[in-house]
Amino acid sequence: MALLPGSDGDGSKIYVSCVAFRDPLDDDVAEAYSIPRNSYVDKCICLVSHSACFQVFREALEELHRRCFSASGCRCQYL
Repeated sequence: MALLPGSDGDGSKIYVSCVAFRDPLDDDVAEAYSIPRNSYVDKCICLVSHSACFQVFREALEELHRRCFSASGCRCQYL
C-alpha cells in the first residue's frame, strides 16, 4: 500500500490506497471475446480520502476483496 499524494481543488491533500489482484475471467466473457478459458484479468480497487488512515484503508480493501472477488482469501498486492 502506498501513499499517492495529490491535492483537491482547494489545495487540501488527498490520499489514495489501492489493491491490485488477478481474478479468473468468466467463461462467458472469455467465449464472447475469443479469450482462452482459465485466463485471468488484472483488477484494482482504490480508496480516496482526505485522511491518511492507512491501516483502516488496508483492512477495508482486504474486506472488499474478500467479499466481492475471492472465494479463497486475499492474494493481493498493495500499491
